[in-house]
Amino acid sequence: MSKLRKRIVATIAIMSTLLIPGQIFSETSVQFNQGSQYEQGTYDSTTEQPTIYNWNRNSQYKSIDRNPYIKWKFSPIDTYFRSPVVIGKDGTVYAGAYNKPLFYALNSDGTEKWSYSGKSGEYFRYDAAPAIAADGTIYVGSSYGLHAINPDGSRKWYIDFNGRTNGVSLDSDGNIYVLHANTLYSLDATGVVKWSKTLYSSQSVSSVPSISKDGNIYVAEASGIEAFNKQGSRLWLFSVGAYEGYGSPTIGEDGTIYLGLGNGTQIGYMYAINPDGTQKWKLTVESKIDAPPTVDKEGTLYFGLTYAKKFYAVNPDGTVKWSISTPNFYMNTGPILDSISNIYFTSASNWDTTLHAITSSGANLWDITITGTQYGANVPPAIAKDGTIYIASGQGIIAIGGEIDQPFDFCQIFNSLKQKVDSGLSTPEEITQARSEVDILKAKIQELENKVIEAENKN
Repeated sequence: MSKLRKRIVATIAIMSTLLIPGQIFSETSVQFNQGSQYEQGTYDSTTEQPTIYNWNRNSQYKSIDRNPYIKWKFSPIDTYFRSPVVIGKDGTVYAGAYNKPLFYALNSDGTEKWSYSGKSGEYFRYDAAPAIAADGTIYVGSSYGLHAINPDGSRKWYIDFNGRTNGVSLDSDGNIYVLHANTLYSLDATGVVKWSKTLYSSQSVSSVPSISKDGNIYVAEASGIEAFNKQGSRLWLFSVGAYEGYGSPTIGEDGTIYLGLGNGTQIGYMYAINPDGTQKWKLTVESKIDAPPTVDKEGTLYFGLTYAKKFYAVNPDGTVKWSISTPNFYMNTGPILDSISNIYFTSASNWDTTLHAITSSGANLWDITITGTQYGANVPPAIAKDGTIYIASGQGIIAIGGEIDQPFDFCQIFNSLKQKVDSGLSTPEEITQARSEVDILKAKIQELENKVIEAENKN
């Protein structure tokens, strides 16, 4: 064997990570992480996705590559949904109804686990995303106030704000930050209000605060962003005038804050703002941007336009990387990325919702349209550890399955096998399993060895 071939084979044996269509050779325990740019709040890190906002929306799980299908729908009679879905550590799916005062917990097979009743006439909006705390408490805003729900579905506490209350963000001390009308509230974990601050704009806002790794709290309002510290002191205000903005701030790995604004169907802007509140750059697009962008590991921003049937990828310097057309007008929610940076997002017409899957270069992987789902695009997707995608819509809570190319992690399989062998193989079943794993590793090395030989022969 040549030195080149030996070097390549050795490197592959140590570092190889391949994609094996439709197979999972091993499952590792991965904890939820908000991203290094966010303060790590007291979310339940053992859950699959405990929040929609206040994280980088880069899932640790691989999702669907092809052939999507509806696995199940949870559709109570005369009930539709507009609340985002979050996923608990046992695969429990949580979402609230939009036309009834009911908040649901579902098993991963779509059967009801429990339901929680709010006040008469209450409902759960798209901007009232649930969040799961480390002790299992589920916090969810509603059209009237803020609910804290125990893991068994019983009420822990409730604050009546007498009006629309958005989703919450949690800091590292367990404090809760939530917006009601044009006021930011800080509460402790028992629901006691620590302080409140009226925002610069008098208009009600629909955003959820984002908390940076430095502990700064960024709040999107109708005409810009305000920054506060944890004691409630205003740090700065970035105001751009009489535009509309309904998204939540996104924080990049370098601390840059991103927010989309605009003027209805006429024009839109994506702003990049430095941590000191000064403008870094501004990109003009064809219509307003209601949803927060998602930033990948390379710093590329991904977002859709609310009315212009376009989805954008933007470089960290504010230049357009690419854009694609979508069949539907409304894109009111931010995308989510899976573990290899495939992008999943929704668009909608009046009654139909399309869930899209594209690569980081904008190439289409697949899409699936769900009919009769008014308001569906207002709900961002959530990715479970088995790759299932959950969305909520006029038809109910929907689980989307499909074929998934799971990562084949050579190092993980090798190290796991070595640990088992070193500990001793004491049963025929253990020996058979170990032999199977050895054969898998040998086959992959041989496959790559053959490719190296082929390359050598050509040269």
